[in-house]
Amino acid sequence: MDKDLEYIKSIRKSASFIRVNTLKTTIDEFSINKELELEKTQIPFMFKVKKGIPGKTLAFKTGLIHTQSLSSAIVPLAFGRMDSRDAVLDVAASPGSKFTEICMLMKNKGVAVANDQEERIPALMANIARLGCANTIITQLDGKNLGVKDQFDKVLLDAPCTALGSHAFAWERIDEKSLVLMPDIQKKMIKSSFEALKPGGILVYSTCTTTQQENEEVVNYLLKNNENAKLEEINLDLPHEQGFAFGDFSDEIKKKTWRIHPKHLDSEGFFIAKIRKSG
Repeated sequence: MDKDLEYIKSIRKSASFIRVNTLKTTIDEFSINKELELEKTQIPFMFKVKKGIPGKTLAFKTGLIHTQSLSSAIVPLAFGRMDSRDAVLDVAASPGSKFTEICMLMKNKGVAVANDQEERIPALMANIARLGCANTIITQLDGKNLGVKDQFDKVLLDAPCTALGSHAFAWERIDEKSLVLMPDIQKKMIKSSFEALKPGGILVYSTCTTTQQENEEVVNYLLKNNENAKLEEINLDLPHEQGFAFGDFSDEIKKKTWRIHPKHLDSEGFFIAKIRKSG
């Protein structure tokens, strides 16, 4: 219990960050901006906010910057190099922080498909427009049953979750039922997301929660039921811990999945796994 309270306190104290949108400016050009007091981070286009309110700045309103946690920004980087010919799908894209980062990393080339539920599309479209993402298609497919086979080079599933790593009061709104239902949804979504990948493609699975049932067990489910699903190393030099070990894939999951806690980056907690679909 003491550790849980300590974790909650660390979430509440997490810093604010912004991403410089290199579709509209450069990091050097933005460095002369005087609206905010900023500090560099381990990721060149991400900055910690030392003073000021990003959402009230002209830079935010004109799409030069976007508010995004540092750990969230790591998720698209887990793919590795983005190719100008890539077709990329974000299965649960709204409100669009990771999706618009993907467009930025793709330099508005290739095709980036943002999918989500109808009621979540307006917030997604607003961020896509503000940040100048031009290589986009928006869809409203059921993430549990996309009905798409072997179409995408990269798929991001930042899955709906209990958000225990990002919201200090999330602990108060979850119950035993949600801890059963949520992993079931996530397993259906990861299965459908993996089916959408081309052979040789990469799936990144992430959540902003801490439970083993929503993280390692979901990855384990995919690996056990798909011989062509192979976990890969996340080749980034950033602070993190290994995943939890359990079951048939314990050593592999522990070695190759990431758990990022608030203490690592002064940001929210995240789980990240990188999975390749073999040919």
